[in-house]
Amino acid sequence: MPEVVELRVHGVGGSPPDALLGVASPADCLREAGGADDLGGGETEFISRRADRSVQGYVWGALTEKPFLQPFWLFLLPFTLINVSGWMHPPVDELRTRGRGPLKMFRALVLFIGAVFTASYFVWLSNLIINRLYNGQTWFHFAWGPRTRIALGGALVALLIGVVYALAHSRQRKFEGQRPPEPVVQASGEPGQEITLADGRFWNRFAYAKSLLAAHVAVGLLSIAAVTAWSWVRSSSVDHVVHGHSAMRPLRISVLATYTTEVALWAIVALALVQLIGWRRPKRGTLRFRWLGPAAAATSGVAYGTMFLYALPLLFGAGSRGRVAVMAISFGIGTLALLAAGAGLLIWFVVRRRTELRLAHTGPPPFGVPADDREWDGDERRGATKAMYARIAAARALSQAGATATVALTASAFAFLVSALVQFRFGEIHWLAWSVHIGEIIAAAGTAALLVFLIRNARKPNERRTIGVLWDVLTFWPRRFHPFGVRPYAERAVPEIEARLLTLVNEDRRRVILSCHSQGTILGYAALVQVPDDVVGQVSFLTYGAPLRQLYQMAFPAYFPREDFDRLRGRLFDDHGTPASTWRIFYRLTDYIGTTVFGDPAIEQAVPDPAEAPLLASRPLGAPAPDAFPDTPRAAWDDLYRHSYYNTETALKEWLAGLKGRMAR
Repeated sequence: MPEVVELRVHGVGGSPPDALLGVASPADCLREAGGADDLGGGETEFISRRADRSVQGYVWGALTEKPFLQPFWLFLLPFTLINVSGWMHPPVDELRTRGRGPLKMFRALVLFIGAVFTASYFVWLSNLIINRLYNGQTWFHFAWGPRTRIALGGALVALLIGVVYALAHSRQRKFEGQRPPEPVVQASGEPGQEITLADGRFWNRFAYAKSLLAAHVAVGLLSIAAVTAWSWVRSSSVDHVVHGHSAMRPLRISVLATYTTEVALWAIVALALVQLIGWRRPKRGTLRFRWLGPAAAATSGVAYGTMFLYALPLLFGAGSRGRVAVMAISFGIGTLALLAAGAGLLIWFVVRRRTELRLAHTGPPPFGVPADDREWDGDERRGATKAMYARIAAARALSQAGATATVALTASAFAFLVSALVQFRFGEIHWLAWSVHIGEIIAAAGTAALLVFLIRNARKPNERRTIGVLWDVLTFWPRRFHPFGVRPYAERAVPEIEARLLTLVNEDRRRVILSCHSQGTILGYAALVQVPDDVVGQVSFLTYGAPLRQLYQMAFPAYFPREDFDRLRGRLFDDHGTPASTWRIFYRLTDYIGTTVFGDPAIEQAVPDPAEAPLLASRPLGAPAPDAFPDTPRAAWDDLYRHSYYNTETALKEWLAGLKGRMAR
């Protein structure tokens, strides 16, 4: 009889080892592999229960949580958004032609947008540093002449690029240099074919990553050299006299920066046109990002990064005029569009909540038993109170807001895009001049609040973990479109899961239940689609709170199509044709991230939230209560768990116990 191992993979934000395995304390855990002397280099490890080594877990949270400087990754968000936009293209089979010209053009445009934004980013940064030095706002004013200070400013920005290069290069070796297991590489497709998520080469493009990084460093250095030369030519010791005093000639670097930003925005327009012209509309009912997701993500990256670097001079008393004022107006218009879209989303939420509240009293389980006005029956809660019903309705409405919420992001991004481009080409719109001060306030206040937030929370691990949730979602993707994005943890995590599966199946001759929660579902799925058939055939896939459809299929349809889900189901462990033994899915209707994947009740089950069991009032006094560990069972009618603690669900634990018995035959 083969041994069966349950391998758990936690989700966003990380998970302590004891919480992942459902035991009382870290002392109840053993390290199976990984750590400082093995796979993970001290950042990842495979653990097991001390009392039951057949239950193991993969701890990868330190890949996104551990660094002290993690909160400052927010400064890299613009580059990360541009990188993510390159992965958001529609599937190849929706192209209007059989050729892949639109896809190649799409990728080329994203690379171009990334390069132009790199130049724009460092031009805006030079505007801050060189102008501060040139205008005598530092002690260097008393030491050197204006042109010397300009050269010094250019050198400082170039030095900053050198630091960025050194950090990015070291991260590439540690993350993007991770080679998948050899059996996975051997199972990859032929060279030259379109690389998909199922191809082992997807996570192994180290040479390309180094070349892209070198190209962006070169772009950054050239942009700094151009700005320094521009400033050198425009500068002079004394240009004119104001009120009897000599005055420095303004460098107007910010005006130069608006042109680089404009080029990036026009490239985004071209990206949107390529998607509109090159791809057909998806079939009706298909879950997709509303309104040109790639262009919206790229615009958000450009807008956010530009606003940050535009706002820093405002904090030192600079003002906006001409083309620079257009940026302020566009920030204001984009923010107003975001507020308007947010108000519309709030109205939708209120209406949907009322609908869910009505269904809560008339609909079928797992809403729970009908409640009366009594909160308690004897000494035990027997059903949901009115307050709990209200919370249930709100949670269920929120869980359905994902696709609708993308409208707010898109509306804000495109409002900024249209406002900026129209005014850059046709001049400032005078009746919008009132929004200049609004845009300046939004940019300056937002930047100041961000800086305070970073400094305040840099020393608080719990707050850093909150920020990490955002990066766990955005940084799954390799940095193929922009090398300055936040490091991609999946290039470490996926090969390590693959290696562990190969060890358990091929070397230890065991069968595996790969049990994944939330973002761990994405890592587990990415590993399974690459692992050879002889290994996958010994693995059953258990997922809960899975964002495969709700988030990844919606935003990245080319890499998470339904056809690939069906293909994986056909390769997993076959328990004599029992569908639920290959891939079993649990979800909650209150879960704002995880939902159904196939819409097939044969393999998917909604667990009640709040829990309806265990109830003890009707049991004999001598009957044992459920054990506190492992995986402490939930109290009935106590609280909403939404996206958390799926391993405590009775239905999941009962099904898992039955599957282990069948797989051990």
